[in-house]
This record gives sequence, structure tokens and C-alpha cells, in this order.
Amino acid sequence: MAAMEEVAKRVAAAGGYMKISMRELREAHGTLKLGRGVVQEIHKEMTAVGLEHCGHPGSDLPTSQGASVWVYSQNSPVADLIEAVRDTDGAEKTIQQIRDLVGA
Repeated sequence: MAAMEEVAKRVAAAGGYMKISMRELREAHGTLKLGRGVVQEIHKEMTAVGLEHCGHPGSDLPTSQGASVWVYSQNSPVADLIEAVRDTDGAEKTIQQIRDLVGA
């Protein structure tokens, strides 16, 4: 967990988001190979230290150690922006409220 906490500190120092290789996340997790179960465990560990990755909600991290992912701090302005973009229901409600206000 300490190595993943260091990753979280680096992400915070980079402004709350950064691109990171799966190799680095694998090493921080302390495993030799990536697989479906391992990436799920890495994601749980990331979440425990306040990190999330950009992707479709509920999607797994890549299983290729050569792949890179965008990682962000859960309590950052970047996280707020990402969640707002993902919240399509909220966006539709907001658009409808604007239409109602302008009579369109």
C-alpha cells in the first residue's frame, strides 16, 4: 500500500491527474504479472488511496503492462469535471431546465 500511496502523492503533486503506465501501477501493487484479477486488485488499492482512472465507469484497467492510463485524485477539481461529464442524466436535466427558462 505504501508504494501506491506514493503514486497518489505524485498524482496530487502533478495537479490531480497524470498519465501512468500499467507497469508502474503493477510495480506499486507488488506483482510480477498483470491479469484480470490483478488489475481489479490494483483498482481496489488505487481507490483505497483516493485514486481513480479515466475510462468508462466500472471498466477494468488494461491488462497490458505497456498500456498507460490517466489517473486522477478523487477529491480534485479534475474529478469533479470527469464526474460531471459522465453524469449524462444530470446534463440532460440541466439542458431541459435552461430550455424551460428561455421558453424553447
